[in-house]
Amino acid sequence: VWAVKKMTNITMVECKNGVHGPLSCISSRTAGYMIEWEEFGEVQEIEYGELVAMRGSQPRFFRDNWILIEDADVLKALGVAQHYRNALTTENFDDVFSWDAAKIRSDVAKMGDGMKDSIRMRAKELIKADKIDSRNVIKALNEVLNCDLEEEGQLDAKKPAKKTVEVTTIK
Repeated sequence: VWAVKKMTNITMVECKNGVHGPLSCISSRTAGYMIEWEEFGEVQEIEYGELVAMRGSQPRFFRDNWILIEDADVLKALGVAQHYRNALTTENFDDVFSWDAAKIRSDVAKMGDGMKDSIRMRAKELIKADKIDSRNVIKALNEVLNCDLEEEGQLDAKKPAKKTVEVTTIK
């Protein structure tokens, strides 16, 4: 029998920014409280109760992996583990760029939109810095992300442009 951690509303949970760029969340639970991350992988400690409220009012933070929670017990308790089944972590994120084309096509296709956006942005950075030069990897990423990573200036997929990720809850 595996022991599951006891969590209360004030249990602090380590949450990392899963977006390549700034991310902010305005609390629906605590008036005037805002959580901000400046860059990918940055850590903020958030109360478990705040995450429960976020799950109810702003589920995209979990569904699109905008925040990365690497504690399996927390994911299970929140009921969001299914959204992280195919997600990368900050520690293994760049591994995707060394996968073979078949693995990229099968595994990246299963990832959430937020994770795909982060892969797209990181891939463009690495291509620009000449750190990804495999034609097969670039071709597979282009196919599964529905974009042209080598096209100058294009960061979003071929779909309507998105604004900066910022969620506001209206009470």
